[in-house]
Amino acid sequence: MNKKSFFNKYFTGLLVIFFFSLFSVGFFSTWTITRFSNGDTAQRLEEYLLVMNYFIPPMGFENSQEAQFFVDSAASAKNLRITLIDKEGYVLADSHADAETLDNHNNRKEVLLARQYGKGFSRRYSDTLKETYIYSAVFNQSSGMVLRISMAVSNIQQRALKSYIWVSFLTLLILGLSILISYSHAQTISKMLNSLKITAEDYASGDFSRSLYLTGFKEAHDLSFAVNAMGKQLQDKIQQITAEKEKSQAMLNQMSEPVLNLNRNLTILEANKAALDMADRKLGQCKGRNLIQIFRSKELCGLAEKVLKKRKTKQKLIYWKGEGRYLQVKVSLLHKDGEEESQSLLMVMNDVTEIKQMELMRKDFVGNVSHELRTPVTSILGYADTLAMRDKLSEDQIDDFIIIIQKQGKRLASIIEDLLILSSLEEEGSYLKLEKSSVEKLINRAVLFCQLRAQQSGVKFHYDLCNVKEITLHPNLTEQALSNLLDNAIKYGPDGGNIYISTIQRGHYLEFHIKDQGPGISVEQQARLFERFYRVDKARSRDVGGTGLGLAIVKHIAQKQKGYVSIKSSPGLGSDFIVAFPN
Repeated sequence: MNKKSFFNKYFTGLLVIFFFSLFSVGFFSTWTITRFSNGDTAQRLEEYLLVMNYFIPPMGFENSQEAQFFVDSAASAKNLRITLIDKEGYVLADSHADAETLDNHNNRKEVLLARQYGKGFSRRYSDTLKETYIYSAVFNQSSGMVLRISMAVSNIQQRALKSYIWVSFLTLLILGLSILISYSHAQTISKMLNSLKITAEDYASGDFSRSLYLTGFKEAHDLSFAVNAMGKQLQDKIQQITAEKEKSQAMLNQMSEPVLNLNRNLTILEANKAALDMADRKLGQCKGRNLIQIFRSKELCGLAEKVLKKRKTKQKLIYWKGEGRYLQVKVSLLHKDGEEESQSLLMVMNDVTEIKQMELMRKDFVGNVSHELRTPVTSILGYADTLAMRDKLSEDQIDDFIIIIQKQGKRLASIIEDLLILSSLEEEGSYLKLEKSSVEKLINRAVLFCQLRAQQSGVKFHYDLCNVKEITLHPNLTEQALSNLLDNAIKYGPDGGNIYISTIQRGHYLEFHIKDQGPGISVEQQARLFERFYRVDKARSRDVGGTGLGLAIVKHIAQKQKGYVSIKSSPGLGSDFIVAFPN
């Protein structure tokens, strides 16, 4: 919509008013001057005519020369036309025409009125003088003649013209002054309004450095004071609200739990940093959007809608499928006693994934430990019970049973030892003393630990070491990690096979690679390979005497020294186990 400025509307309105007023005044003045000039002229002619009438002899003029002299004398001073008409209507003398050439005047209106009423008046075009005249006539009773006086309308208009010029000049002068004064006032008020607008815009944008100064009249000064006071109050209020909001936002952002503020339509009003990170969005992308659009969770929306319906705080454990996380979500209704439109929801999502995982791990651990311990314990108890009946057993059977009990006891001791190692590695706050060690010596000691089993299986070791000679780490734990990997490679590799040992510098880490020629491991199984008691082939693992904790110990040794473990493997192509330490 095209809107005119105040200056244009105000100044244009004043111009219209001034033009209309001055045109009306000018028109009325001109009409009044014209009317006054005509009336005044007629009155003056009549008065002059009455005076001249007294100078006509009672018996009239003796001849036409006296009559002509009379009219010429009367007309010369006033620029008037004077005509003397006898009883029969013939012109005896005329100041502007030859009397003999003029026709009978008894039919003239003013003459007829004068003979009838003593005086007469008319306005008409003169065929003799070819111009419009006004006529005034009086009847001289003693002589019976009619004395007529006339004046050209152009003479009257010429006299009025001077008045017209003065009226026009004054009108234009007043109009010009009015325009200048109005323009100045309009500009002043427009500048005041513009200053007020700019100040208001600055205040609206949060800039309170500008102050408004209006002068010229008391109201402008009062307006300046009021606006400046309003700006100061707004600044103080905004600073107070901003400080409180920043404080609240800082507190929210410090919270590790995602927090959302929603309205009744589940539109996001506010969100803390943890919630934005969870949605992988910026605040501007979340505010004003619906909860389902940002988090794509029907469970969250259902819980929020239930709180709105029941008007009670609710909480629920929700599995966050996208990231495999468990969230303990609590939703509360804010402003319970306010109007429904002003009510909002506070949603707090507490990540309990670690607690849930620990719970699952505890269940799995208890189950696995129970299962792993049950087998050797059951075996030991069974054979021990059998040995209790010696009289029914041969010497060979007794020896076999004792060997089995010893084997299962060693397995039980191995499981307990590995569990103690894991427990010590997982202990928080424990400190490892790191020292510089020779890479080659570390590998040699680990190989020496597995040498007997390797010779029994006919396995050969091959080395490909990079130029890194020393590394800072915990030598004993590192040797154990390497020996566990070598032991696995011997167990699951073919008899007479090869094991390739290599080191690679990758970034800030030195990687130890133990590559075997075993059956390989599928991608699905690789994900759980470093979990406690996890076995790819459970039957074979027990046959070769594994506890199911070796790879878990390797992972914890690497992590304890800020390293990592990984595997590259495919079914039928062997496996490449990697343990890396910072260097």
